[in-house]
Parts: sequence; structure tokens; C-alpha cells
Amino acid sequence: MKKFLFCCILASLMLTACSSAPPADDAAASVSSEEQTAAPAVPDAAPSDADTPGLGALTALIGRADADVAGSLGGGAENWTSDRAFFIGRIYDARLLDADVKVYTVCADSDAHEVQAVSVWVHDGQTPVPDGLLTAWQNALTEHTGVQITDSGISAESGSHGWYWHTGDFIFSLRQLGDIVTLDINPAIGELL
Repeated sequence: MKKFLFCCILASLMLTACSSAPPADDAAASVSSEEQTAAPAVPDAAPSDADTPGLGALTALIGRADADVAGSLGGGAENWTSDRAFFIGRIYDARLLDADVKVYTVCADSDAHEVQAVSVWVHDGQTPVPDGLLTAWQNALTEHTGVQITDSGISAESGSHGWYWHTGDFIFSLRQLGDIVTLDINPAIGELL
């Protein structure tokens, strides 16, 4: 349980650092903040079977070495701390559910840099959350996972509203804080099995 919570907290901190850190001088070392903002869209229609395989591609990243997934989702840019002392993972520009999104991997501190978790910026907070966006993602996640949604309500600590899907292998967490919507995918490990 502690390892899972640590991974969730680490992923949140890494995403915060990625979205607010200025670009490094080395172009290969980071992605500019302009490139990190995506203009998410609400799907024109309800998610179809053709849309959901993208969600499967996200879970397929977990547990694999970074070198093996570098070209996934159209290729991702390396994501390092500003001093390049720690490899965080990769940042991908992807299209899921008819929306342009940012996908972030969080990797282990090992030679292979195995992907431990995946986070998606569904809506970046630059504009109000479009009508239907949450419902479209909730429906797609319910269809993809085959399990019912769990509404955790609004957190007293953070003020975010969370929804969860527990498949036995993975935990999908969709969260909204103001106009920011994120999806985290973590392996179900330890006490969470």
C-alpha cells in the first residue's frame, strides 16, 4: 500500500514539475511549455470500439523497459529533472477518444527504466472543461475495463473529485480539480490486489 501511494504521489509531483518547469537549455532535455499544452476536445460521438484500443496501449506500457516503449504512441520525448540527474520517463503527444492529450510515463530508477505508471493530461486547465468530456471518458473507461465506476467524491485534502476503476491488474483513476482533468493508470500491487 505504501509503495502504491508513493508511486501516486511521485507521479503527481512529476506531472506538476513537468507542467511548471521552464525548458532546459538543451533542446533534447526537455519540452517547452508551449509544446506541453494540448487543446483537448470532447468526442463528437459516444466512444466506439475503435476508440478504446488506445486505452489498452496505455496499460501495455506499464512494466516494460523505456527503450522498448520509446517509439510507442508516435514516439515520446525523454523527460529528465532539470539537472538531468534523474530520468523521470517520457512525454508523448497522443490522440485518445478524439482528443489531443499529453501522456507521461514514470519510470523506475534502474538501468532499464521500467515504466511504473502512466498519467494522461485529459484537459490542461487553460479553458473550462467542455460539456460531456468527463462523461465521455468515464463511459470509455467503464467500457474498456469492464468494471463499474467507483465515485470517491470530493477529497477534503485536495478538493479534487475522483473516479476509479479497479480491474484486478490495474487501477484507473480519473480526477478533476477545477478545469484540470487527469487519468492515472497504476498496477494493482500489494494490498490493492
